[in-house]
Amino acid sequence: MDVKEQDELLIRLDERVERIDKWCNNHDVHHFRYTILACGIALSAIITLAIALIKVI
Repeated sequence: MDVKEQDELLIRLDERVERIDKWCNNHDVHHFRYTILACGIALSAIITLAIALIKVI
């Protein structure tokens, strides 16, 4: 994996975090518990991906 590929992955990761963050903020409070759960799952997936990326580097 070269530097360009790493940069692309990090940019995609950043975009995903932003999208999840927006989704978390826009979701109404009625589904709050599910929103927290979904955000938690999404964030853990992102963290896992980031750790995998770091291990590859």
